[in-house]
Amino acid sequence: MTGGPGISGEIKLDQASAGKIPAGGAILFISARAASTPPGQRGPPLAAKRIPIKSAADFPVVFNIGPGDSPMGGGLSGELVLTARIDSDGDPVSRSPEDLEGKSGALTAGTETLTGVVITIQ
Repeated sequence: MTGGPGISGEIKLDQASAGKIPAGGAILFISARAASTPPGQRGPPLAAKRIPIKSAADFPVVFNIGPGDSPMGGGLSGELVLTARIDSDGDPVSRSPEDLEGKSGALTAGTETLTGVVITIQ
């Protein structure tokens, strides 16, 4: 991770969702957006990660997301919300009813790496 602090933690999979991962695997997308982003509006994330997963046995997934994961090269600061989504078709833009998702509460990113964030996918 370069360019400043980020956020680290782990993504857990709710026990009831363990059997819902597609047999051929899926992609886990982790994205950081400003907490002020209105519901229903997406726009580009401040930072994003793409992690292939094969099955529920891959969880929990430890992550670290920061400025090096930014499509625009910017830092992570201010109030953010992280989203973790298991995407069945691997396309970050499409949404399917089969996709599983979890979100963090509002997080404050600042001058030091924020650690210990846990997101549960349900």
